[in-house]
Amino acid sequence: MKNILLIVSLLIAPLVLAGFIMIGLMAVDYQKNSTGTDTTNVDTQTPSTPTTDGTTDAPNTATIYVNIVSHNEDTLSPSQGYDFYADPAEFQEQRDATATFAAMLAENGAKYDFQTDWNFLLGVEKHDREDELTNNKNLLRYLVEDLGMSVDPHSHEHLGYNYADVAYLISKLGVTPSGVVGGFIAGPAEQSKLENYWNGAITGSKYPSYSWTPRMLWGGGTGLHIDESSLWISGVWRPQDAEHFDTHDADAPIPVIGHYSSTWEGLDDLLAKQANGELEDGKMYTVTIMNRQDSYDDAYIAEFEEKLKTYADETAAGKIIWVTIPETLTIWQTQYNETPTILHWEGDSAAIKNPSTSGSGLGATGQCGDGICSLFERKQATCSEDC
Repeated sequence: MKNILLIVSLLIAPLVLAGFIMIGLMAVDYQKNSTGTDTTNVDTQTPSTPTTDGTTDAPNTATIYVNIVSHNEDTLSPSQGYDFYADPAEFQEQRDATATFAAMLAENGAKYDFQTDWNFLLGVEKHDREDELTNNKNLLRYLVEDLGMSVDPHSHEHLGYNYADVAYLISKLGVTPSGVVGGFIAGPAEQSKLENYWNGAITGSKYPSYSWTPRMLWGGGTGLHIDESSLWISGVWRPQDAEHFDTHDADAPIPVIGHYSSTWEGLDDLLAKQANGELEDGKMYTVTIMNRQDSYDDAYIAEFEEKLKTYADETAAGKIIWVTIPETLTIWQTQYNETPTILHWEGDSAAIKNPSTSGSGLGATGQCGDGICSLFERKQATCSEDC
């Protein structure tokens, strides 16, 4: 009997040993793939070279990073002054349209920054039905948790609401607000609010027990977007001060993500420069495609999707990468080691309509005259020819 047990033990021992070796190899492999790093965009990031200190050198091509952004406004906006709190039907229409637009972007591999002012957030709190369209969640949670998008504070600081108040309302709805200042006055210098965001945490005005710390600025412009093309910049940098907005200072406290012309024309301009060798390798170029939330109807969403698909080849080749604004900052810090890029728009600014005021991120002329009475045209009475 003892001899039989000895023989069995000798036969089993190698199998047990092999099993332990296999488990060990699997553990090593798991550890290699469990670094805590966000790998969401690994396949779409441009090649970079590891350095001896564990960081990476800047990508070795001139890559264009595209942010898709939308705004809603407070009740004092001259063209978008909806009261989402008082008008549940208007809230529901724009809420559902935004969810549909964002889902379309996700299906096409694009990212989205939903930038919201305080009134729409009060509408979410009061009227959001958390239905099947948004996976039984409110709109904000659906955008972040299900689609991987970013929810950024946007504030004109009217009626007692500042940026911290907007961030508080976002957090109250179950979402951590990003650190993006979603639009600010950058010029002229004497009117600039740049340095308002230099001192760390901002305390709420409506909600003084809450504070929020901005980590990056986006959307620098002028009041009512008048004569602001000198602020249309591609790249990421740390502005020296209000007088020297387009001068990088490595010791300045907060970076700016440039939005360029905020249109498809801006993306096409950068792609042309890229093809002609006019963009510098190892530099990070940025452009925003800006949208008005009240433009989202079926025709707009379908046209936007078709436009996205025209950039499939450039996306597959890594020439352009679709990212949120917070992702842009992380890439600048980790892959570009905060190397500044400041490229001014040199095109015909008169031919570019700002989507924040004109209502269309699909081109300079919008959709008036196409025979379709769009949501924007109907509500704002901008095109009697179609409506």
